[in-house]
Amino acid sequence: MNYEHLPYDLEFCFRFNLHKLAGFLIDDYDIEKLSRMYIVPEKELRGIHDNLESRIAGAAEQLKSRLSYSGPVDSLTWLALGDSITSDRMSYAKLIRSVWKGENDRRVLDAGISGDTTSDLINRYYGTALELDFDMASIFIGTNDARGHNDRYEISNTSIPEFRRNYDYLTKTLREKVPEVITITIPMVNDERFSAFFKEENNYLYRAETIHEINTVIRDISAKHKTILVDFADEIESSEIDVLDKDGLHLSLLGHELLAGLLLEVLD
Repeated sequence: MNYEHLPYDLEFCFRFNLHKLAGFLIDDYDIEKLSRMYIVPEKELRGIHDNLESRIAGAAEQLKSRLSYSGPVDSLTWLALGDSITSDRMSYAKLIRSVWKGENDRRVLDAGISGDTTSDLINRYYGTALELDFDMASIFIGTNDARGHNDRYEISNTSIPEFRRNYDYLTKTLREKVPEVITITIPMVNDERFSAFFKEENNYLYRAETIHEINTVIRDISAKHKTILVDFADEIESSEIDVLDKDGLHLSLLGHELLAGLLLEVLD
């Protein structure tokens, strides 16, 4: 069913937790409250929730089988910082949480918020990250920083010098708090698919050269602060796998499985 009062279809709004983007402090799994917020029947929203949970559980079992996964070797609380790719209800973080299901000494703290740039993350940094207790952190952000307008000025949300300053701050402060920090390079965006999906936002553009520059910064900062680099962008390029969802912006479940596999090698 289509709801004209929602910016996108209901599954998209729910999947990417747009209540967080709007600033609503509602638990991601409080379906009753979320249905009231979206002004939709609770039964319909619960059906979407159950379908996404089933897909994640199935993908987690496939991932464990493919990796011959034998389980973690020690306790760990992992903080996952990011944007909508992390906040996705079918994200790599949710996949790993499902892989770890039943392991009481393993926790995932999902601190992703849809739409966030590095500046947005810094603005909420203490409340969403530094005041929490965790043993390891990952940073997977930069896609929204790279977004610009499709005009002759070629401006992006965040300039490369600003991105470097922000990413350096995030990385070094996390390294001061915990011994292990994972930095993750970002995937390309398919502008053709993106423009077709987000018709009302068709002035947005993701330039490949900007994303390349952002990934260069991530690699540089990782080397500077001696973080664990998960070069997801390089892995995608070398594997030649289409990891993007139908909107050309977010990861498909296959893309999340690929990233989750890379991260499990580090986390375990």
